[in-house]
Amino acid sequence: METMMKEFNDRIRELKNCMLFRTEGTCEEMDELLRELRDSLSEIETRVSQMLKFLGEEKAAIERTDEIRAKLQSQHDHLEWISQHLPKHLPGNNEYPTFDRTNVYPSNSKLQEQDTLQEIDLSYIEENPFYVPQKPTNDTFIALGLSYVTVTEFERVPKYIHNNRISRDKVNEAIDDFNKVVREKYTILKSQQSSLSHIMKQKYWEYIEADNEETRGKDFITENDLKTTNQKINFKMDANGRAIISILRHCGKIKEIRGGGQVRYVIIG
Repeated sequence: METMMKEFNDRIRELKNCMLFRTEGTCEEMDELLRELRDSLSEIETRVSQMLKFLGEEKAAIERTDEIRAKLQSQHDHLEWISQHLPKHLPGNNEYPTFDRTNVYPSNSKLQEQDTLQEIDLSYIEENPFYVPQKPTNDTFIALGLSYVTVTEFERVPKYIHNNRISRDKVNEAIDDFNKVVREKYTILKSQQSSLSHIMKQKYWEYIEADNEETRGKDFITENDLKTTNQKINFKMDANGRAIISILRHCGKIKEIRGGGQVRYVIIG
């Protein structure tokens, strides 16, 4: 830019000097010089025009950049708001250990064979809560967990069931507790009996006795399992707890089966 302006000024200066010395009897050399100056001036004008066009394009680009920067700032602010208002419970896809499908509820003739089953680390229950059901394969068993109640599902629950006393977060916190109990139950059922404590063995037999024709082949826990679990849960069988169960039943997460003095909650998903 500076070089172009210097060249332009030099040419103008030469043109002015030539005009001062020009007379009616200008020699041919002077005419040739003027033609060269005219051509140079025309070339400079072309360059200046190109420069102005380039500057206009750069100005438009700067304006577009300002628009992009404003949109990016708006997007940043929106993401910040989302981050600050992110729900406590979001569906996830966690991987959890699988079990041999054989003899989850063994027959009386095969109860002694439980000692040959693979031992499962009970600490996994606390470290890896699960929420999304997975379809079992032919040779493995996965105890299904409850998925979180979504906003849409919760909005469909009749008001008389929760009466605005129970929030969706409370329901999903209860689902965390249900999943812990489900994991505990099926971990115990597929562990080596020799590795279980006396209390765990008692729970093992309670699980076996709770199974009946209606629950055979289904994942379920009982009301008693929720009361006697070794897991740290906040769920209680009080008025709020029973309202939460009604919400889960309405949302299609569980199904109640009664019989033999027990209430069983079959896990649907």
